[in-house]
Amino acid sequence: MRPRTVPTLLLVALLLPGCAVGEEPTSSSETGLHPRMTPEKRKAGHPHPGRRSGKGRSDHQNDRPKRRVTPPAAKPEKSSAMDASPTSTARSEPTAQPTVRAPAGPPSASVRDRTGDARGVGVPAYADLTGASLRRDGDRFTLRAGAAADFPTSSEEVEHVILFADTDGDGQVDYEIWATLADDGWSGTWRYPDGARFGSGSGVDVQPRGRDLVVGFDASRLGGASSFRWLVGAEQGTAEQQSTGTLSEDYAPDSGAVRFPG
Repeated sequence: MRPRTVPTLLLVALLLPGCAVGEEPTSSSETGLHPRMTPEKRKAGHPHPGRRSGKGRSDHQNDRPKRRVTPPAAKPEKSSAMDASPTSTARSEPTAQPTVRAPAGPPSASVRDRTGDARGVGVPAYADLTGASLRRDGDRFTLRAGAAADFPTSSEEVEHVILFADTDGDGQVDYEIWATLADDGWSGTWRYPDGARFGSGSGVDVQPRGRDLVVGFDASRLGGASSFRWLVGAEQGTAEQQSTGTLSEDYAPDSGAVRFPG
């Protein structure tokens, strides 16, 4: 039987002196995923995002919708009382009905990812992302990450499903919401610019539901941002692969981060 493993992030939290699960550690390991937060043209043979160096220019200014210009209504022609016949019957014009718009739903966005594009050797289907959706209800976000097979409830190997968010538009990751699977089940991690919190202290709830992994967290975990760019990444493999940086990887979407709301 393969020895039981503990996710690297939780192991760091347990081993650092004076640092319990849920507290901010003095250091933590980096994921092997290097998301590209702004869309770029990709060269042939490089289907997956790579790390961006330096600060990227915000492309939010290009996302502004074009202003719609409504032409002024034509002025009615003046009529003279001399032109009206005493025997003529005035025709009544139909009354314009006001446009009724359905109330807008909660802010949301979704992306798709093709099946079979996970990078690695012997990648299980539950580590192959098929898409993701993100929805905000009040002060609560819900992320649903889809896979090509049912997510397991425990595993002797390690898997991370991570939401990356760029909240200030500079092309760099500001916040990360982690869902981590190991032999003791799923746990959450919140990483922010000044540190990280794990387990119950992260405020991240993870529930596998068939081919969907449902991750819930408060809006404060993204700095209270109401609009931002985001994408989801997944890693899977053994503890040895994790230590050597050779975990499998997949992204939704592959082409770079997308806007929230969509």
